[in-house]
Amino acid sequence: FNKQIKKYSHRKEQFQNEESMERFLVSSFDTYNQKFLGRSHKGFQQAEGELEQMLSQPMEN
Repeated sequence: FNKQIKKYSHRKEQFQNEESMERFLVSSFDTYNQKFLGRSHKGFQQAEGELEQMLSQPMEN
């Protein structure tokens, strides 16, 4: 992902100004975040239900 960002951002003639380059970068980051939003680490998915239950219970002192 970083290589792709560097590759496109170094081509300055592709962008008319800094704002257009910023829009491109924000769009790229948003696409990247959406792609990996639903992923979770190995083992975490199995414990997710138990963790949610633990966090939803009030703390007991």
